[in-house]
Amino acid sequence: MSLKKLFKNEIFKIILGTILLICAVILGQFDIFEISLAFYILALSVCGGKVFVSAVKGIIRGDVFDENLLMCIASIGAMLIGEYTEGVAIMLFFLVGETFEHRAIKHSRASIRSLMDICPDEACILTDSGECTVDAEDVEPGALIIVRPGERVPLDCVVEEGSADVDTSCMTGESLPISATVGTTLNSGYIVL
Repeated sequence: MSLKKLFKNEIFKIILGTILLICAVILGQFDIFEISLAFYILALSVCGGKVFVSAVKGIIRGDVFDENLLMCIASIGAMLIGEYTEGVAIMLFFLVGETFEHRAIKHSRASIRSLMDICPDEACILTDSGECTVDAEDVEPGALIIVRPGERVPLDCVVEEGSADVDTSCMTGESLPISATVGTTLNSGYIVL
């Protein structure tokens, strides 16, 4: 892994920033102020470098009071009054929060994408002239949809005729099938067994 990619990795920045902060605190205990301060500043730049750049870009765009600028003010303010550990901790905790947020968003997008893939693109509907296959998006409300065993339900619907066991595990996570009879509401993506 190249050095540039390594410094873009948020987990690496969290670990490095934590190590530098611990070193700074330990050096501060031995009254080596100049070296300790250098480690604090280095830890702050590792944890908050991206935040500082985003704050400057926000000021240029006219976004004066965004979260990045407020974090910078809090961190620099703590450093100026001599609370070096708190100044670095602000950026470190903000970085940890941002990392969790990005991972949660990434996971949510992947989950939504997988849910979109389970719905069929076509539906078999019953018309006056017989069965007809159309795009699921083109099915009018009130149309009769035919779903055969082994097929996925293309749209949210209510059972009008017949009965079957339905696998809902793709949506609910439960492996037990439900029994669908007349009047049962089915969600798109369910599989008729």
